[in-house]
Amino acid sequence: MRLAGELVLRERFEQSGAELKALAALSGSGPKACFGNALLIAEGEAPWLPAVAALHGDGTWVGVSPLRKGGWSIKFVAPDSIRLRQTVNALREILAAQYPKLGCATRKL
Repeated sequence: MRLAGELVLRERFEQSGAELKALAALSGSGPKACFGNALLIAEGEAPWLPAVAALHGDGTWVGVSPLRKGGWSIKFVAPDSIRLRQTVNALREILAAQYPKLGCATRKL
């Protein structure tokens, strides 16, 4: 991904089934594990970071990494699709406090 012509994210997802199973086992998510990644393109402070970090737990792993410039990568592993959807909804709710357009109903996107 480029921002103003500068490469800020280069990511490849080439893990085998065995590697994904190992990651699911490591996180304690089990065979129904679901993986997600959100990119937030925004500069400045991240007052939302503690609330997003608090989503980590109770079977869901959440990690946040800054991009080289102008944004964040937020990754999560959930034990099933229901928890994945709950995590995405919670993430959007947290971020909507600072970025109001993220508060729109996902069915309208």
